[in-house]
Amino acid sequence: MFEVTVLGSGSSGNATLVRSGRTSILIDAGFSYRQICLRLHAVGCGPADLDAVLVSHEHGDHVKGLRILCARQAVPVYTAVATLATRELREAAPARVEPIRAGKEFRVGELTVEPFCVPHDAADPLGFAVSCNGLRLGYVTDLGFATALTRERLRDCHLLVLEANHDRDMLIDGPYPWPVKQRILSRFGHLSNGAAAELLGEVAGPELRAVVLAHISRHNNLPELARAACEESLQACGGLGRPRILVAGQDAPTETVRPD
Repeated sequence: MFEVTVLGSGSSGNATLVRSGRTSILIDAGFSYRQICLRLHAVGCGPADLDAVLVSHEHGDHVKGLRILCARQAVPVYTAVATLATRELREAAPARVEPIRAGKEFRVGELTVEPFCVPHDAADPLGFAVSCNGLRLGYVTDLGFATALTRERLRDCHLLVLEANHDRDMLIDGPYPWPVKQRILSRFGHLSNGAAAELLGEVAGPELRAVVLAHISRHNNLPELARAACEESLQACGGLGRPRILVAGQDAPTETVRPD
């Protein structure tokens, strides 16, 4: 068994559950502890079942529930050294810390995790490639553009969780102050639908079974726009086995996806 459930994703919170056999890890803990527990229980898991929490970076929508989760559960936190040094992680004060470095694999139970650098306005932001028994998940939810390294790590995955944050026209015409728009559009901001679709077309292989589009903006995007852009990109590549495309929301978990 190798399966992924996005418990919720967006500017108000991000958390993703990855399970294989007896191993369960949480990528980011960006909801309140109560919400994390409710969403885990909704998919047949619980906070006491977690073997690790991987923290991609220190922004609040990725670590909101970490302090209480660490206080109530003896779960180790894996993140970059620079992220551990930030105020947000110092306040969370995890009792069990495992510093990690981009490019250096580590194991959590049955899962092998390879962190890799992504461009975002944080101390040392990471994406993750998680594998087990020849099956591979690629996970990136906050990045301003797709580097060659990002494309390499996401290529030939069986499952992808991929940011499609905004529709460029909606963002430019929308209500955000111009400095915020500039930040989102920058090379250390967030991927647009078009950029996500282009990246997906470059990395998708015949073994790709499912894609979850994540970090969808409530104000500057629509799920149907994100999905349509990615479907069009895959069709231009010949369909590539037509992987399922799901769109993660902020308020409830997605269905669980598996590579079979």
